[in-house]
Amino acid sequence: MTSWIDKYLDGGLGGLVNPIQHQKPSRLSVKQQQKLKAMGLTQRPSDYRYERDLWTGAILSQVIAQRFEVQLKDSRIYELLSELGLSYQRAHRDYAKQLNQFLGSHQFLSPQQVQKMLNFIFSLVRKEVSLCLR
Repeated sequence: MTSWIDKYLDGGLGGLVNPIQHQKPSRLSVKQQQKLKAMGLTQRPSDYRYERDLWTGAILSQVIAQRFEVQLKDSRIYELLSELGLSYQRAHRDYAKQLNQFLGSHQFLSPQQVQKMLNFIFSLVRKEVSLCLR
């Protein structure tokens, strides 16, 4: 509470809206941060034996713990990504694996197979939309 009062006394209302600056130094060295950035840009979680193709804060946290022996919370991961000039977005489901399983080894599809495939894709999209609406 006193820190808010101090901020108000030092900077008025403007002092209260300034972003909070973390006083602790980063637990990752500059070199480790650059490795993390390169990893996020050039590799996938599947390279680290995760069954996902998109990075999440939780997966990055686990990989950082394994590679650098540093424990970071998901929220700190997102701050760190921002500091590294990276942005994150809400992940969308990766349908490539499911579609490949559905298609199997077919290279040429009959009109019936195309219709079946489209029905399958639309069913996945409907599930995704219903999950978003909840």
